[in-house]
Amino acid sequence: MSDLSVEAVILAGGQGRRMQYQDKGLVTFQHRPLVQHVIDTIHPQVNRLMIMANRNIESYQAFGYPVFSDELSGFQGPLSGLSTALHHCQSEWLLMLPCDTPHLPSDLLEKMQLALAQDNTDIVVACDSHKEHAVIMLLKRQLKADLDDYLASGERRVMAWYRRHQYQTVEFDAKHFINCNHIDELS
Repeated sequence: MSDLSVEAVILAGGQGRRMQYQDKGLVTFQHRPLVQHVIDTIHPQVNRLMIMANRNIESYQAFGYPVFSDELSGFQGPLSGLSTALHHCQSEWLLMLPCDTPHLPSDLLEKMQLALAQDNTDIVVACDSHKEHAVIMLLKRQLKADLDDYLASGERRVMAWYRRHQYQTVEFDAKHFINCNHIDELS
């Protein structure tokens, strides 16, 4: 499965309500913006990388990757960003990641690809021993039409959408999915 062409999208398009409305991807953690941590881990694992951002576009463009904004306006959640990313995706598979998870594993894609090789599935979702991490998933690009129909129906719940498809989970240590949602979590 190592020859599988995979693109990644880093979701950085949220309002940052829990981060006092700061743009989470640009908030500094260990002397680097949060999104830079994700880029550094994921870039070597994929064929192409893009960032979804709904504000501070020029700041995100400075990282050197294509930046797109949600086609649906009004901060409608991660699936809105995923839909736009699927529109721009040129590979058969897309890896979706949040910008606020600075400790992602260096073998994230490898383990997800191994799961694909073992089963006929449309979506692979990262999990730990306690929960599924819905916005860390590898999915087929051809799911775009179904996702757009789901969004058009007014639905926005990530887990409800992916559970409509053949999916499986891949377990990692929980330490990889600690995310930074509040200012006090950055220290």
